[in-house]
Amino acid sequence: MSHLLDHLNPQQQEAVSHFGSPLLIVAGAGSGKTTVLTRKIAFLIQEFGVTPQHILGITFTNKAAREMKERVAKLHDSTDTPFLGTFHSFCVYVLRRDFHHLGRNSSFNIADQQDQTQIIKGLIKAHNLSENTYSATGVLYKIQDFKNRMIIPGSSEDRHIVSLYHAYEKQLKDNGLVDFNDLINNVVLLFQHHPMVLKTYQDWYNFILVDEYQDTNHSQYTLVNLLAKAYQNITVVGDFDQNIYSWRGANSRNILNFEKNYPTCKTIYLEQNYRSTKRILETANHLITHNVQRKEKNLWTENEIGDLIKYTQTHDERAEAQNIAKEIITLGEKHPLSEIVILLRTNAQSRILEEAMVHQNIPYRVLGGLKFFARADVKDILSYLRLIHNPQDLIAFKRVVNVPTRGIGDTSVSKFTSFCDAQGLSLREGLAHPDLPLPTKAKENITQFFELITRLQTFHAQATQDRIAALIQEILSESGYAQMIQNDRIKGTDRLEILSELVTMAREEEVELGEYLAKVALVSDLDDNQPNPNVVTLMTMHTAKGLEFEVVFIPGFEEGILPHYKSKLDPNELEEERRLCYVALTRAKKKAYLSSAQQRLIFGELWRNEPSRFLEELPPEHLEKTNKSPSLFQPQTSSTFTKSSTNAILFDYRPGEKVHHAQWGQGLIQKVDGEGEKMLLVVGFSNGTKKLLAKYAPLQKIQA
Repeated sequence: MSHLLDHLNPQQQEAVSHFGSPLLIVAGAGSGKTTVLTRKIAFLIQEFGVTPQHILGITFTNKAAREMKERVAKLHDSTDTPFLGTFHSFCVYVLRRDFHHLGRNSSFNIADQQDQTQIIKGLIKAHNLSENTYSATGVLYKIQDFKNRMIIPGSSEDRHIVSLYHAYEKQLKDNGLVDFNDLINNVVLLFQHHPMVLKTYQDWYNFILVDEYQDTNHSQYTLVNLLAKAYQNITVVGDFDQNIYSWRGANSRNILNFEKNYPTCKTIYLEQNYRSTKRILETANHLITHNVQRKEKNLWTENEIGDLIKYTQTHDERAEAQNIAKEIITLGEKHPLSEIVILLRTNAQSRILEEAMVHQNIPYRVLGGLKFFARADVKDILSYLRLIHNPQDLIAFKRVVNVPTRGIGDTSVSKFTSFCDAQGLSLREGLAHPDLPLPTKAKENITQFFELITRLQTFHAQATQDRIAALIQEILSESGYAQMIQNDRIKGTDRLEILSELVTMAREEEVELGEYLAKVALVSDLDDNQPNPNVVTLMTMHTAKGLEFEVVFIPGFEEGILPHYKSKLDPNELEEERRLCYVALTRAKKKAYLSSAQQRLIFGELWRNEPSRFLEELPPEHLEKTNKSPSLFQPQTSSTFTKSSTNAILFDYRPGEKVHHAQWGQGLIQKVDGEGEKMLLVVGFSNGTKKLLAKYAPLQKIQA
């Protein structure tokens, strides 16, 4: 028996060694699916003699792809490696080689979320539409939905949305840009309209393995089926109970219909869980059985029975946060902080919990916050790189043409780009046109900017070592960007450190500029190259998929939050909320804590929510319920208040009283204006005087 089957259970061994027909692996949470996938790849190479270059492994995050690469490298001692990456990285690879078949230039840049939003905002303004009716976020969501489903909006859609869709597509194409959906959709179009190109990739990748198959949308599903059609050597791994991304186009029917799409397929269930205690697992199993749309399975484990799952109800969200913080302090004696996570249904829950962490001096990080590559200075330098790679990138041009200041105002930029667009000219062609309606000085300044870009292109072409890192340093020097930062006496040091880190990271890259820019554009919230610090992590439940922690806290376990209020009228959405709760519970290895509040501020209003309906769907023998008395937590509420007979909130603050703020410490109330929910406090702290709304301020009275 191959050593690659060592220490695997019978179902895992069967999945790894299966050969000759399509394979569906239904892998429950914590059942070792990554181990099975990576060993299967090594098994194909070592036992069946498959050439590594004929294997294509696709997953959804760079983090998962890196882990697969590292594991396969350890199992397969060779310099020849399969293609293991995300859907998007594979499609970038295809389009760099074959985009010309669709009449497009392979030197495209990728428009990230900020770029897309900026384009949409400009188009809404150009179409004289109300931003209240047509928000950039809402319009972009509609466009992404069309692309996820691979449809072009027609007469049945809002005519303004249709116009914005086509204008958006034109602007992307004119500027040599593609968005994330285009990467996949264009490869699908390429394969559908050019059969010989498709055959090349089918012959190249005889064996296809897809992770998290339940998360595929229509275009990803179509792409996989086109590639697998010729040889049918396809393995997909997934779990319908962990399908939580329908809002971004994931179609759960893809995994449910796999056996119909591939009639000769074999289905193997991985049901032994290696992660969680028996209590956590049985609780999660009991919950998910309330869903109708699923493939029946029952996870089991040989792990210890473990502690009861603790559920606590508090008076309000501030008391809930303080209770969690105090529990973490106790847990920190036995569990590393890096093994403790607080899973949020919405990002809005984060603020109160962060204040509690600060108040209790608990180090923490928020995963999914501002990404390194989304920072303003980093985006600026990346825009320079994008222009060097593709001088027609209008978004990048607009961002840095006057950064540092070159005397090129917004009006001149707008006139210049509008003229180029109207004449159908590239930016450089438009600059040379005799009818360009620009003042002489503005034209000279833009000309000098493009001369800078040309010099940087030449520098990059001639560089031999650390080409991207050297190019970034040249940009910082020649553009005046480094000097601009050095002149910033307040934040200059921090900004230089960030850009130094960008240079350091670039030194690790041995790729062409276009590939580097694509890699950066496809970085997701979970692609954190830094080692896991010893701090508590706060993240959304959606972000936590694929991760595990010793201790999991789930605050907001109440109607309106989990399940979310938007799901209450749709049975399908309610089932997805239950799957989200299931995913959150099964992140826990040893302990799980649930909590709800009798009342909390949401959208500036006081909501009184019942505990989550999911609480009644959990087996009571596995729960330990506690109801924290409001009187015990009154000093920790957001403000001292009472209710009048008219149900208005009356805040009780007076000048001269001492208070404690979660972030700024002890303060003295100097002035009180207004009353009730409109009460404004002027409070003196050691770091200065602050004006605070009593309704929202995280204050506690200090009793004399």
